Amino acid sequence: MGCGSSKPAEPAPAAQGSAAQKKEDAAAPQEALFKIYGVAGSMNCMGPILLAKASGKGDLEPCVPFQDTATEAFLKMNPFHAVPVLKEGDFTLAETSAILRYIAGKHAPEAYPKEDGKRRAFIDWAMDRFNSTMYADAVQTIYPVLGYAAAPEDQAAAAQKCNERLEEFARVFLSTGKFIGGSTLSAADYRVAPYFVAYAHPAVNKVGVNLPDRLRRYNEDFMAACPASGLLTSAGGFAIKEMLDAKAGAPADFLKPASDVSYGGGDALKEKKTAGKVKIHGVPVSMNCAGALMLAKQTGCGEMALCVPFQDTVKEEFAAMNPFKAVPALQDGDFCLAESSSILRYMATAYAPDLYPADEKVRGKIDWAMDRFGATNYSDAVATIYPAMGFAPAPADLSAAAETASKNLLEYSEAFLKDSKFIGGSAPTIADYKVVPFLFAWGHPHVEAKSTVKLPDRLRKYVDDFQAEVPGASVLLSADGSSLKEYLDGKKAESAEEAAVAAVEREEAALEQDTIKQLPEPVIQETAAPPLCGCWAPSQ
Repeated sequence: MGCGSSKPAEPAPAAQGSAAQKKEDAAAPQEALFKIYGVAGSMNCMGPILLAKASGKGDLEPCVPFQDTATEAFLKMNPFHAVPVLKEGDFTLAETSAILRYIAGKHAPEAYPKEDGKRRAFIDWAMDRFNSTMYADAVQTIYPVLGYAAAPEDQAAAAQKCNERLEEFARVFLSTGKFIGGSTLSAADYRVAPYFVAYAHPAVNKVGVNLPDRLRRYNEDFMAACPASGLLTSAGGFAIKEMLDAKAGAPADFLKPASDVSYGGGDALKEKKTAGKVKIHGVPVSMNCAGALMLAKQTGCGEMALCVPFQDTVKEEFAAMNPFKAVPALQDGDFCLAESSSILRYMATAYAPDLYPADEKVRGKIDWAMDRFGATNYSDAVATIYPAMGFAPAPADLSAAAETASKNLLEYSEAFLKDSKFIGGSAPTIADYKVVPFLFAWGHPHVEAKSTVKLPDRLRKYVDDFQAEVPGASVLLSADGSSLKEYLDGKKAESAEEAAVAAVEREEAALEQDTIKQLPEPVIQETAAPPLCGCWAPSQ
């Protein structure tokens, strides 16, 4: 997770009676109902730690990556060796956003309002957008500064891309409200704020990242509203600020906004009307779209609106729904939403609650499975499935990518499907709708041949079980020629034709060589030198 290798000390106490001490006392739980295993120097850990303290129900349990995460006790909580981990009694949960949803859903409902499906979905969208795109920017900009990762080959290009995405994020999620989703802190704010605080630090600015003024103002508002925000700046030398200070000095006012930035008022989400039926803008061949399309077909809650990436997604009317110009996008009346997992959560909550049960622990496990797949297995799909489909170039070392993908698939199967038919139990959930399209693709003969990834037998059976249980999974098989199976069958036929042509060419080349070998050796006869010219002849 990019954390330090030494165990952090407890935050240094503030002076007796100080405002900081009173703020910390107010945030400290009287008796922790749950613990967050992690470290203050990890931005992934800090969101759950801060929300745990803000809820008054949880606290930090120091746990050092690569040291404490390799123990047998820890692996029983999270077999993927990573922090943060939540432990509440016998219940354990991993993945930052899944933990935040669980804490907010059970212990801090104001951060994830249960009765407001649109607001929850918007919060989900912000978290999933950060996870799917912007976390990679942090790995290439913040992590090298902290020594958590190697610097990219082109640091300037990485910083520029990061700057563009920060601007986009602010424009989409913070243009009409103080925080993400409204005037109070949400689970999404706890997810992104530790990173935005790091982006404001001069040590990160030196690599070319320039935090937009809107996000500088956001940092100040977050620090003022979050009861335990002091842990981002002071934690016995292990806070994010303190670790960055060690790289580029200790600025006193680096969180102060560069200018007075205002944000719109009102409640744009509240004003949006839903239609009671959704449209999924996308294409069946997209594995990210297929989950929502299957759910819509299975439940009858919506239909597909054909939207071709890089063609329809650049149109103005699409950008109004999803400014990030990617499928899938959901439209429910005036309300629009993007990111495949966010869409699945919204559809289930609004139209198919059995697929996303209200029980917070069951829901937490579903979220963990979805977020784990998005964080790890999806990048494997990009490296192995996408090249086989012609959607992306093959990695430099396809064999290594295939080995990693196969390993991660086996670990995923062991973690989430060892003791149950589906993810979460005996019946399908939205997590199954999320992952099955990708597993279906990995199991196709064309992808298997091209990628050399071997889908574990357990996952093959799981895909078969899902198709047998969910008639809506027919979207994977047939969609007027544009389903995943139809597309991959076509690719397999193309490969077979290419192989046949190549075989004929090889055979023709071999036959030509054999013919050349069978020709007789040329006979070379020695003759007298010819006359110098035609008018001269020797005398008789």
